[in-house]
Amino acid sequence: MNSGNSSSKKRKRLGPFWLGFFLGPILICVLFFRQTFELIRDAFANILPIFFTPGLLEITLGLFGFCLVILINYFLRSEQEDEWVYIEEKKTTEDDELKEGS
Repeated sequence: MNSGNSSSKKRKRLGPFWLGFFLGPILICVLFFRQTFELIRDAFANILPIFFTPGLLEITLGLFGFCLVILINYFLRSEQEDEWVYIEEKKTTEDDELKEGS
């Protein structure tokens, strides 16, 4: 039983490691080499106008929102350690009275 818990804890701790592993060298290059900063600046200057054209803007925002929902769902599922995410539903006395009255 403990091996399952330790492997899930290891997986949760490896996230910052991989983030640093991929972003660390890029950040170091940007800080210490001016040409890298200029390359990244020019790349964004050429790519960003494409994403902000009217048709692609809606698609980009839609995909961003979809990815955000999937990411939030992933974190909720990992917290609850269950296949389904349960949303708490609060019942008020007004709802009960409306149901009884109709």
